[in-house]
This record gives sequence, C-alpha cells and structure tokens, in this order.
Amino acid sequence: MPSRLRRWATAHQPVVVAYWDRAEVHYFVACRRGKSIRPLAAGSLVRVPETDPLEQLTSHLASSQLTCRRIVLLLSRSELELSTLNLPPAEPDEIPSLVAAEVEQQFGDSTAAPLVDYFVVPGVAGSTTDVMAFSLSSELVSRWQEIVRRTGMQLAAISSRQLAPLGILRRRGDLQLPLSVAISLYSGEVELTLCKRETPLFLRTLRVSSDDPRTLAEQIVLEIQRCIALTSGLDRAGAPELRSEEHTSELQSRG
Repeated sequence: MPSRLRRWATAHQPVVVAYWDRAEVHYFVACRRGKSIRPLAAGSLVRVPETDPLEQLTSHLASSQLTCRRIVLLLSRSELELSTLNLPPAEPDEIPSLVAAEVEQQFGDSTAAPLVDYFVVPGVAGSTTDVMAFSLSSELVSRWQEIVRRTGMQLAAISSRQLAPLGILRRRGDLQLPLSVAISLYSGEVELTLCKRETPLFLRTLRVSSDDPRTLAEQIVLEIQRCIALTSGLDRAGAPELRSEEHTSELQSRG
C-alpha cells in the first residue's frame, strides 16, 4: 500500500478513548468523517478483579466486533503529574521553554526529559503567567506504550481525565457564567474543576470517605469554598453553578 494511502487509512480508522476507576472501565469509540467526528460506540464495563483494564477493554471490543488500532488514554490525577506554575512575564514563544525547565527541575536528576503539556490561565497583560502543566516521566510513557502494545493497539495520545468533560460542557454552552464547578463522580473519588467561564482555575480530587450522600455533599461544598477563597477577584461573582455529568451517557446520546 502506498504510504500516502496508508496514512489516510490509519487516520480514518476507529479510535477508542478510555478511562477507568476502581469499579468500571469507560470507553468511547469514534472515527473521522470528513472534518467531523462520528461516534460509533460508548459504554462502561464492570472491572474484573485481577484483570488489567486495557486487556478487559480490548477483549470487549473484539467480542463487539469493533476494530480499533489506536487508543487515547485519559489518566487520573494519581497517574498524571499536575504542576501549577507561576512564571515571570514572558512572550508567548518563550513559555514552552520556561514550562519545560520548571517541570524538569521538579523531576530532579532524570536521565530523559519528561513529556509535558500545558495551558496558560488568562491573566492581566504584563503580569506573571499562571500555567497548569501536565507531565509524565519518560519511563512512565514507555511503560504505557508497552502496556498498550500488548493489546495490539497503538498509543495515540495521553490526556487528563479531569479536563475531558469540559469539552462536552463547552459545546453545550454550559460554561458561560463567571464561575462554574464541574463535578465528576467515580468509585472512591470525586474530581472538581472550578472554571472562570471556559477557563479551568483549580483542579481538585477528593477521596470519598463515606457512601452517605449528605457527607459526600458536605465534602464537596467545603472544597469548593476553599477554592473560591483562593481565587482573587471572584468573591462577588455569586455562588458557582454546579455541573455533575454522567460522561458515558452523554457520549452515547451523541451517537
């Protein structure tokens, strides 16, 4: 097959996006259709004890006759390093090297540079630059590539599980208020994302200590109040709008 045709075929093959918690594996399968994305399947699997989540997902896809050659992993905070950086005033083209230097310093004496991605939190021009940087050591990247390779797929990308729901909320126009909080519920933990309109300001993960809904709600409200207290200039914005999403259901409804 000519290389150009091979690249076209690869780009149009289905891709699976996967994430998991202690109880379930969640997935979404899609492919390109022109300039748009065509959903093919979405669902959740109850995790099997002593079984790797990616192996379980691969087996399920095969039994469902869904052939995916590439996978995007959405990793949790425990699996993906998050650094909140305060950089000196800099030009946009200077920021990547500043972020890389700060993150490499945090990793210490590593033999290889970590994999780093980031976004800039909008601020006042000429002031310091606030950045949220996500990173993985080169050793962990290699390990994930090997784990994915054993499933017969190729690792297409790694991203943050916590930021993934914001795309759905943004497309629906749910992030237009001065302050919003996206709440993602998982087995044993809760992820909170405090946003100023469409911009994430704080990412928080809470370990769930009780199954009682009232106790859980109190934990969430307390953490939201802490985040607001650390946010300057938003104290008169009013109570934040809360958004709690069932991600897989939303994806299925788009099919």
